[in-house]
Parts: sequence; structure tokens; C-alpha cells
Amino acid sequence: MSVEKIRPITSIKWSDGNDGRDGRYYIEYRCPTCNRIIRYYMSETACDECGTFYDWGRREPRIEITRHVEW
Repeated sequence: MSVEKIRPITSIKWSDGNDGRDGRYYIEYRCPTCNRIIRYYMSETACDECGTFYDWGRREPRIEITRHVEW
């Protein structure tokens, strides 16, 4: 029997950093079933709240920025 894995919900968030001088964008991960915040780098394989298994895929997610001028 195969376990069904679901890709986590991702969104881009802004962090001001420790003192406001090292701000950056980061990726926030949430459980697709119960919406609990999860941490990718801790290599969580399943949600502690609802038991959903995560599909992290083969490649690491990244933020892609596209700049353009709009009038």
C-alpha cells in the first residue's frame, strides 16, 4: 500500500530580520490539510496535527524575481 503524499502550500513572506537591517524574503510552508506552519529544512515528512504526508519533490524550492517597468 502506497502512502499518498501532498505538496505543501507555499507563499513568499518578508522578514525584517533581527534588527531591521538584514531583511529578506523567505518561503513559508503550510500543511495543505490543516494549514499548520511547517519547516522544510527540518525535513518534516508528516504533519504532527493531522498526519498528512508531504511531497517535497526532487528540487529545492526557490523564489524567482521578475522585474519590469509598468506605466
